[in-house]
Amino acid sequence: MSDFTAEEVLQLAQLSRIRLEPEEVESLRADLSGIRSHVELIQAVDTSETTGTILSNGVECVERPDQVQNFDEQQIMQRVPNSQDNYIKVPKVL
Repeated sequence: MSDFTAEEVLQLAQLSRIRLEPEEVESLRADLSGIRSHVELIQAVDTSETTGTILSNGVECVERPDQVQNFDEQQIMQRVPNSQDNYIKVPKVL
């Protein structure tokens, strides 16, 4: 494939629900065309003789079984900084 057209950029903007100014269309068209060119270069690399790796740093994936632990609810509630009606109160996240 070659460069993106202005129409393709506008269609992508519409699908992404973003509004583009006319001067942004040309800039984005150039950026997307550059990205597509890089992807085409990567896709052209022959990897048929390359073996895949899972972890290249020598670290092994160690799995352990889940262990159910029973906790005393009263002890937990005594340690939390803020609680109300047996619930742990946390700050709002906006």
